[in-house]
Amino acid sequence: MLSPGPKDRFAPMVRDTECLRGKLSGPKSRDGSNKILHKKFIGGQLTLVGSNAPSGLAMRPIRILLCDEVDRYPASAGAEGDPVNLARKRTVTFWNRKIILVSTPTIKGASRIDAAWENSDKRRYWVPCPDCGEHQVLRWEQVRWDKSGKGKTSRHLPETAHYVCEHCGGTWSDPRRWAAVRHGEWRAEKPFVDTAGFHLNEIYSPWKKLEEMVREFLSAREMGEEAVKVFVNTSLGEVFEIRGEAPEWERIYNRREDYPIGTVPDGGLFLTAGADVQRDRIEGGAVMPLYPGDKMSSFSPNRPSDKFAPFVDAMNRHVAASLNMPYELLLKDFSKTNYSSARAALLEA
Repeated sequence: MLSPGPKDRFAPMVRDTECLRGKLSGPKSRDGSNKILHKKFIGGQLTLVGSNAPSGLAMRPIRILLCDEVDRYPASAGAEGDPVNLARKRTVTFWNRKIILVSTPTIKGASRIDAAWENSDKRRYWVPCPDCGEHQVLRWEQVRWDKSGKGKTSRHLPETAHYVCEHCGGTWSDPRRWAAVRHGEWRAEKPFVDTAGFHLNEIYSPWKKLEEMVREFLSAREMGEEAVKVFVNTSLGEVFEIRGEAPEWERIYNRREDYPIGTVPDGGLFLTAGADVQRDRIEGGAVMPLYPGDKMSSFSPNRPSDKFAPFVDAMNRHVAASLNMPYELLLKDFSKTNYSSARAALLEA
């Protein structure tokens, strides 16, 4: 299941790849087996389907399913549920089926690819150090660069970026890093059951210099959380964990007030208080004594959590289904569908 435009990316790939050029020809208006989104060739066929088209996902049985950028799929294909699960159902008749999910991760707790990764054998690519020979996973924490000056006058020097071996401290330039990657190997963290998972980040890329990554990181840090999220997702290949809106504990601590001696009730050892922290205010809670043997623990409700938006979306889809109305029409939101799908939904309604 491929989402990029077939005219913009797939057709040029076939045209420029010698081993494919003779097997897949261009679309012909009178040839039903050779369309832009469906092509037959000796030994098989290729169908391209959008993740928001339930009829396309349930169109035909398939043996090899490729879902690209699954974290950007809608929560539901129309009113029929998760598009990945719909597509999986089309493979059940094949004993030798193969299902491939590929994606840049997004938000922790709402990432399809992260959930699939956690259910896999979690293979990472281990690279030997050119100096000591010890293998290691390439991590952003080991990328270092110099600074000039001290304090507020210091300046980052991305052009000095290099990778530091976590075992011997040896430094790798870009050419040494690229050469080391060629001698790496995949290692699984868990026993293989039925799913193999593979993770790579941009540090492994032969097309990326560490200087460029450092510049992008520093720029993202200056721009704020949204830019940092893009760097974490696309460059590091990791999910981004949204921080809560509660202020740092030091700010609350510095707002403490003195109370006269004797305000703690008899038998109490400590005076404890709870408050609801909002974006622009702190709402009063309860003040109660803590008696001998009592324990106090804190918790973070994280409201609304990162699952709130998918929950609201699912509820709206149930409402739309009960009214026999397209979800997009109910909310008047056609931003996640194309013209043909929206028109088909309106005609069906």
